[in-house]
Amino acid sequence: MQSYIYADRFFLKYKEETEGYLEIIDGKFGDYQKEIREDGSTTIID
Repeated sequence: MQSYIYADRFFLKYKEETEGYLEIIDGKFGDYQKEIREDGSTTIID
């Protein structure tokens, strides 16, 4: 299962990122993303 965490600020291993989404896949952290796109559209998924 794939989910996302939204936050105003993330403290990642090597840097601090502003507002965005952190991908969660099968209970493990994935990639940080500024926005989430579905099928290449510009719509952000909440």
